[in-house]
Amino acid sequence: MVNVGKYENLILVLCEKLNGKFEGKVKLYKMLYFIDFANYEYKETAASITNDKYKAIQMGPAPCNVEKILTNMAKNKTIKITTSKNKHEHDTFIFSSTKKYNPKVFSSDELKIINFVCKKYINLTGEELIAISHSQAPWIGTPQKEIIDYNLSFYRETNFNGI
Repeated sequence: MVNVGKYENLILVLCEKLNGKFEGKVKLYKMLYFIDFANYEYKETAASITNDKYKAIQMGPAPCNVEKILTNMAKNKTIKITTSKNKHEHDTFIFSSTKKYNPKVFSSDELKIINFVCKKYINLTGEELIAISHSQAPWIGTPQKEIIDYNLSFYRETNFNGI
């Protein structure tokens, strides 16, 4: 079962890391993937933060329950969701936080992982994050539209030095 409290707070953290505004669904999906799979892999905890499942789709791993979480957050006015046109004239979703995240919902190791992944990936584009996710075992080893096995995270061989 999805951990709604951590999920919502993780989205708020991502917004906060970008001055309260996170742009792009693809980028959001990939950041959630990198954080959840890094947490699973780190110290072999075998636990994600959100407890969501991820599907392998054309644009890389996609969280199964994120739309429901985002809808609930918008309904509760925790975030504001707007759109703008990107350089290709496609709609880009913008998630703006309306409140601060609660760091107490995360363990110290989870906060370390969140900061580690954000430092590494937060300033990349959605397209760059897709390319990185496509080079990793969880996406490579999973047929399209199937649920990705978290145990494939151990084949990413992430270097956690500096955490």
